[in-house]
Amino acid sequence: MQTRSKRTTPSKIVNKRWTQTEERQMVRLRRHGGLTFEEIANELHRAPDAVKLRFEKKLLEHATGDIQEREVLRWFNLDVE
Repeated sequence: MQTRSKRTTPSKIVNKRWTQTEERQMVRLRRHGGLTFEEIANELHRAPDAVKLRFEKKLLEHATGDIQEREVLRWFNLDVE
């Protein structure tokens, strides 16, 4: 007799594109709320690594031109991690 495995619905979003609203919320939570990546991940129902990677992407997008890397890190409130 075959039984089906019971699968639970994942609590994190998997393979879902980030919306601009989510990215803005992520930055706001970090910059103004001082939340850690894990806390932001819980708030947005994302994996902590997904939040870190998205921050890295946003940093690279903003760290071009005349803006100094240190200024971008300060803007994203990332000096401590």
